[in-house]
Amino acid sequence: ILALYMGRDEDPFKRYVDEFGRAVRDLLVAASASSGRDKLVIPATKFLTMVSTNAHQNKLFSEDSSLDQICRSIVIPNVMLRDEDEELFEMNYIEFVRRDMEGSDLDTRRRIACELLKAIAINYKEKVSQLVLALVQSMLAMFAENPSSNWKYKDCAIYVVLSLSTTRAGGASVSDTVIDVATFFTSVIVPELQGQDVNSYPFLKAGALKFFTL
Repeated sequence: ILALYMGRDEDPFKRYVDEFGRAVRDLLVAASASSGRDKLVIPATKFLTMVSTNAHQNKLFSEDSSLDQICRSIVIPNVMLRDEDEELFEMNYIEFVRRDMEGSDLDTRRRIACELLKAIAINYKEKVSQLVLALVQSMLAMFAENPSSNWKYKDCAIYVVLSLSTTRAGGASVSDTVIDVATFFTSVIVPELQGQDVNSYPFLKAGALKFFTL
């Protein structure tokens, strides 16, 4: 219902958008990673994305603390791989990769969280650039400390950069204004593909290979 009102941009609703946006943000921060919450989290994230693209409702996103909370506590946790993602990959890795490459996973937490990140990266570029760069560096550092336990953090970092490198409908990619993709490719992607053990960390290999399709 909230998204419907936003889509219509009805005047009586405009003054309540910021309040609803904060309520939805807080709901998403508190939401668990359980797949049972997907039907709540996905539309809520879509609504927050709509709010972020509304030029008249930017109070929520103009606050540094709010943007930090959205990136750190909403985007990253929802981009992080879940157990069911690993299970699908193990059972049918071809289907998993196909869905990811073709974009047929449009209504997954991962994809929707990335759409939110794209929206705020375009509309609040300077602030989001600093946040994303810090988060990506932090996740890569965690992987370096303990690759076998923290490989999901590197996968998340790769997926975030990939999502920002994808051209949006009617607009250009936003990655180069947020993160240096060429440097990321050289320092993160190439070493992953040059590893001697081709069977190690298949998710990371799949993410690295996807860079060549951009």
